[in-house]
Amino acid sequence: MSTNTITTDDVDRALEATATRLRASVAEVRSGGSGAGTVWRRDGTIVTNHHVAGGDQAEVILADGRNFRATVTARDPRNDLAVLRIPAFDLIPA
Repeated sequence: MSTNTITTDDVDRALEATATRLRASVAEVRSGGSGAGTVWRRDGTIVTNHHVAGGDQAEVILADGRNFRATVTARDPRNDLAVLRIPAFDLIPA
């Protein structure tokens, strides 16, 4: 019978790989204040908190440094969610 032992180094490597993969899907959102958003789809859809995207538009800065003017396309204040759209079609979703 074979046993597989998971070491702390294995866990560290797995977490580092996951963080690296997800980092490309995180965006900075600025609209009055600032916060984070998550790339939801390749077509420019980004999800953030309603309190972060206070107006009808926001500035979005992607992890690769690109900067876009986003339009708020939907919001749910009760659940503190907002959906933004930027003119990009090559995004890496989470």
